[in-house]
Amino acid sequence: MRLFTKSAFYPVLFLVTICGNFHAAAQDVDQPENYIRLHYTKHEYMVPMRDGVKLMTSVFVPNDTTQTYPILLKRTPYNVAPYGEDQYPSRLGPSELFVAAGYIFVNQDVRGRFSSEGKFMQVTPHVPNKKKPTDVDESSDAYDTIEWLLRNVPNHNGRVGMYGISYPGFYAAAGMIDAHPALKAVSPQAPIGDWYFDDFLHHGSFFLAHAFSWLSNNSVEQAVPGTEPAPRYVYPSHDGYQMLIRSEVIRGRYRNDYAKPEPFVPNEPTLVRLELLDVLHRFRKDHRLMVQIQSTWFPLVDRNPQKYVPNIYFAKPDDFQKATHRVLRSSSHPTCLRLGILPVNSSQ
Repeated sequence: MRLFTKSAFYPVLFLVTICGNFHAAAQDVDQPENYIRLHYTKHEYMVPMRDGVKLMTSVFVPNDTTQTYPILLKRTPYNVAPYGEDQYPSRLGPSELFVAAGYIFVNQDVRGRFSSEGKFMQVTPHVPNKKKPTDVDESSDAYDTIEWLLRNVPNHNGRVGMYGISYPGFYAAAGMIDAHPALKAVSPQAPIGDWYFDDFLHHGSFFLAHAFSWLSNNSVEQAVPGTEPAPRYVYPSHDGYQMLIRSEVIRGRYRNDYAKPEPFVPNEPTLVRLELLDVLHRFRKDHRLMVQIQSTWFPLVDRNPQKYVPNIYFAKPDDFQKATHRVLRSSSHPTCLRLGILPVNSSQ
């Protein structure tokens, strides 16, 4: 097996500002919850969707009614706690700068999560042709929420923005499809988008530890709306832990094409290209780089049967067998690691 790795991921930051103007004393910003209580009034609504399902929605409206404000919406599966109109969070929006600038902040539990009604679905598929009220998705829920807010929340300027990080980023991205005309800016940051190469799966390898952690902390079984999150599972820790700078895993059958898995041929040198996502790390003088090539990441990743089977999730105990893997370093089959290097100012 000839191994080739490359670092070629370029993160891009996209920022959009919706006009807002709200001045505050600097000392108040140092105590976020007190500032929010002093300058905003909290309301809770069960906002109806087109199919009759109602979603828990917390709305924070600036107390200064001498001007109008844009609406900043976040839809999340992780709860909009604390619940109760007399209970205020320690932060609102992406940062304290937005709180000081002045927005109408709206946080919403998505369908089937916490205090919202309905049935929760992981990464809800988009319904492109909606023909009846029960044809709903995250796009329609975002649309209906915005429509309700424009009709029922005072002192807005008719402009709405959405944002979210990770899973809430998915809801922000989904809300852009067939968007409400008032939705002017959306910022989905590191959103869940491709579950074949995202959190749970990396190049066809299933991350057992990540899936267990997420599911144990975010139980999706919810018979009735509620506000209590699932108890968090705490992993035991050990001394001497070392953190990887960058790592990646690939299911070998997908080395050439995800749609056309193919087995390795025993004793036949095979080229495998594996791209590592970028990470900026400064190597100082005399530092050395350790590179590990492993045939398994179990129990972080599901076990490799070492035998080609049509569907690894249905592999039988007899399919798991021993195998020897070799990394070739000959002139005819050279293995290499390619790194991108940024120039450093000689004065630094």
